[in-house]
Amino acid sequence: MRIYRLLTILVVLTMLFSFGRAETRSLAQGQTPPWAANATPSATSPQVRVPSGQPMTTGMMLKHLPKLSAGAAEIVAARLGVTEIADKKLDFSPRTGLDNVINTDDNTNENEPSLAVNPVNDAIVVAFHHDYPTSYECIAMVSYDGGNTFNYQNFVFLPLQAPGDYCSDPVVRFSPDGTVAYYFYMDVGAASDIVMVRADGYDPTNLLTVPIVVLNDYGGFLDKPWGDVAYYDSTGNSNGAVYVTATLFDSSGDCGILFNASTDKGNTWTYGDTGLLLDFSGGCSPVVVQGSRPIGNPYSGWVTACWYNSRSDGFLNGQFNINCWSNDAWGDIWSGNNYSFTAVNGMRYELPYYLGPNGTYHRWFGGMFPSLAVDNTGLLYVAFAADPTSNPNDVESGNVYLARGWPIPGGFVAPVPVGTGSTAQGFPTVTARCDTRTVRCYSYVAYFDHLSSNKFYNVVYRKGTRPMSFSSIGSLGLGGKVKISDVPSWSDVGFIGDYIDSSVISGRRYHVVWTDRADVYGPSDPDDDVMHDMFVP
Repeated sequence: MRIYRLLTILVVLTMLFSFGRAETRSLAQGQTPPWAANATPSATSPQVRVPSGQPMTTGMMLKHLPKLSAGAAEIVAARLGVTEIADKKLDFSPRTGLDNVINTDDNTNENEPSLAVNPVNDAIVVAFHHDYPTSYECIAMVSYDGGNTFNYQNFVFLPLQAPGDYCSDPVVRFSPDGTVAYYFYMDVGAASDIVMVRADGYDPTNLLTVPIVVLNDYGGFLDKPWGDVAYYDSTGNSNGAVYVTATLFDSSGDCGILFNASTDKGNTWTYGDTGLLLDFSGGCSPVVVQGSRPIGNPYSGWVTACWYNSRSDGFLNGQFNINCWSNDAWGDIWSGNNYSFTAVNGMRYELPYYLGPNGTYHRWFGGMFPSLAVDNTGLLYVAFAADPTSNPNDVESGNVYLARGWPIPGGFVAPVPVGTGSTAQGFPTVTARCDTRTVRCYSYVAYFDHLSSNKFYNVVYRKGTRPMSFSSIGSLGLGGKVKISDVPSWSDVGFIGDYIDSSVISGRRYHVVWTDRADVYGPSDPDDDVMHDMFVP
């Protein structure tokens, strides 16, 4: 038995090193993953978007408003003079509060943070977040000591296309070789484009380009962008394939999920600036789609996008799905195979619009939007929140779940609960890696864990472990809940963003960034801060 176990470990290690350094390198171009050997491609491919060409009317924008993500809804409401969303008054009063770890300006509202760590020099860490409400900008703060300190001299405000435009939903990622930092965000003017800016990977405050439009609104409204960068070749020397997704709300009242890809650092895009339509709902009712994310894969050419789908029982009612699409040719539907699948099917129940009890606190439904991670074997992890009870008004307004599987039809197992309790848990972020020394793969899920009938929240995480395998999902062992935040934060009556973010680089450090409200005076104080922590998990 002992000899058999040693041989098994030796075989796994041989597979890993024959494919290159599994922690940092892509597998060979065109190589079929073991888990995809018998996968059946979808009968039909997604279609390239055909813009309607009709401008968005104010009336249609107001109709879409309740379905927009939190940051976009704040901007649209402010520009249209709307004072309430979903029957709750909005507060655009000046912000007050104390300085925070990442940003020292106490007169602005910092939230909805993204995080990236340079994969070849983990001393360089970028936190990218909102800087509201006076000019609705997005700011990137840079640390050069691994996240121990974020000096306010090391920052950059990301440019917008025209004076008076607003920024929302910031996302930052590094190229796999560490030479380029990519900033993705919404540029909200008359409508909204999704733009990307490249920066020097070793000085992410040094911007190399003006905003590049990766998805054009063409009269619609584009919301909730996310981006990712993955190896484009098998040499480990490429800047990577760049992927982006967003939600389309159009002038006819429809909604859909858009995708785009670039294999030349974002200079040109596979689908121009129109995008590939992965999902569509006529009239955006009864089915609503929102909150998409793309992610690359260690197997060269593979990319997956996943998103929230309300199902036909309607928005924030009953069950919902997490639907996904994969492609094995860097997102090119004409050169590769397409795979459509449901990672989470019929999840009960949808989150309420506002955090309970009785919708007392901040916008909450964005917690159903998936956070994605892929480990070094190609296994996909999907973290999200769902309401474990059918009552949208009670204190138990959400639990956090983790689904996992191969990014192909039939590749997923049922989600497991990660964050539970008598109060609410939500806004999860997941990251993952494999370790050739322990022959294990690890997933890390951080999330908001609420206290005192949801009046306060902490940031916590749990670590999942599975045997490393290229063909078996295996069982998942979950470690205990570990508290990250030092002091509990007050919940907000309105808006704290839709997401937090995390990163793990080769197991050396686990980084988490979140919206923190530990220094405010109560739920009605709208000041938000951005906090960060890193440690060996």
